[in-house]
Amino acid sequence: MKKIIITSLCALGIMSFANAQFQSEYDALKVAQTDLNGTARFMSVAGAMGALGGDASTLFYNPAGIATYRSSELTFTGNLNWNNTSALGSMASRFLFNLNNVSYISAYKTGSENGLVAFNWGFAYNRAKTFDKNIRYSTNSNLSLGDFLANYTEISGNATGFDASAFEDDDVYKDQRVPWASVLAWDGWMIANPEDEANNPINNEYESYRTYLTGQSIGGGVQNTYTIAERGSVNEYAFSGGANISNILQVGVSFVLLNLDYKMTSEFEEKLEDNSSYTYSSLYGADGSGFSIKFGAIARPTQWLRIGGAFHSPSWYYIKDTNEGSIDGKAVTSSKSGKGSTPVGYGSYYLNTPMKGLANLGFVIGNYGFVGVDYEYTDYSTMKMKNNDIINSYMVDQNNKIATNFDATHTIRVGTELRPIENVSVRLGYAMVTPTIKADAYRTYATNTTRTDFDFTNDKSTNYITAGLGYRFGKSYMDVAYVLQTKLQDYYTYNPTYVNGFGAPVEITSKHNQILLTYGVRF
Repeated sequence: MKKIIITSLCALGIMSFANAQFQSEYDALKVAQTDLNGTARFMSVAGAMGALGGDASTLFYNPAGIATYRSSELTFTGNLNWNNTSALGSMASRFLFNLNNVSYISAYKTGSENGLVAFNWGFAYNRAKTFDKNIRYSTNSNLSLGDFLANYTEISGNATGFDASAFEDDDVYKDQRVPWASVLAWDGWMIANPEDEANNPINNEYESYRTYLTGQSIGGGVQNTYTIAERGSVNEYAFSGGANISNILQVGVSFVLLNLDYKMTSEFEEKLEDNSSYTYSSLYGADGSGFSIKFGAIARPTQWLRIGGAFHSPSWYYIKDTNEGSIDGKAVTSSKSGKGSTPVGYGSYYLNTPMKGLANLGFVIGNYGFVGVDYEYTDYSTMKMKNNDIINSYMVDQNNKIATNFDATHTIRVGTELRPIENVSVRLGYAMVTPTIKADAYRTYATNTTRTDFDFTNDKSTNYITAGLGYRFGKSYMDVAYVLQTKLQDYYTYNPTYVNGFGAPVEITSKHNQILLTYGVRF
């Protein structure tokens, strides 16, 4: 079976070697996906305000909403949030406070009731996505990370033409044929060459230390502990303008600047049946900037009905990333131990995220509130990655995987605001997002990658339950919201097609809790 796996993956490895890129399609998806974020009012109705406007968050969803304003406004939104992530009965938490949204809207009335009634412009900052999350769990298994790395190293060596002698070179990290993770596994005695009948090492084949133990009749059980920490955010800055035409049609446009800051650290700890132990660590970081353009329109055919729509261009990113890894290994039975660390790897690439289409409905209940329904369509299979390399700019392997493994998503947001008494509002909302990744999708690896992290997650479902209150006093107001995002994902420590007997992935449940407070003043 091992030979079948190696043969089927060699073609992928050869293509990846030609491109020499270490970014994966999963890196691109992490940047492209955004969360529900905005002011407390917007969040408390699950963002279902695309056809209603009058809130700074709509500048990022349907920019025509800026034309709803009848007076100028300044708002500040703070966010206390905590993410509880559970896997195999273990829980890890992360607490954070951040500034979620800041906006200034300037409203200008022409004094006419026909033609151009009002022209408004504004600026808003929004935290589009928060990466902060911790994952930690332990399990007993009959597989080691070394089993994956042994097969991966053998596949890479067959594809790019190196054998174990390359690991003895002091400049092995400069050898573009050799993946850095293989060097770590070799230095930490996680993998080695098996021996032939004459007890000579077979230089182009590899086995894990766990496999060696089973050959010594010691046993192949492994106690695994995995710890992953993600930090960072995607922030967006909108410069928007909109017009109210005859109180029947509103149009708007937003030019949006984007900023990415992402860091991930992972640590895999293993203890084998002879008390051998391994600590394998990876660090990956990405920083980037980009921009997009958003257009929107809202029609008001009756006093109680609003119909809206919006189009979002792709977000055009330029991203720089870094990576490094280390290992500390102790092989008790073979009386070997070793440590190793990689240099820092640098890369950069361009990313075009998908276009988005939004359809919005709003039902105004006189002076007593509203009901909003929003639908959003995004086809993540259309994303494109380009290497920062004039000679070979298209990342063919990654783009093929994006087209094959990623899917179109459908987002539905429903919310209501009711005013039971003057100046007080009560709000409820719900939103759901269909999976972005096909269930049988796996992350692929270049055969000469400098990356040492191999894990990935596949989304299964995302749901939001939201609630909030609002109070108006004079020209000021305060809104508070509670938002619970529940996300189910399948977590893989590595691509399971590289080994036999991987079993099922680990299901991760993330519950992201947010309490938002917005203060606003109109003038």
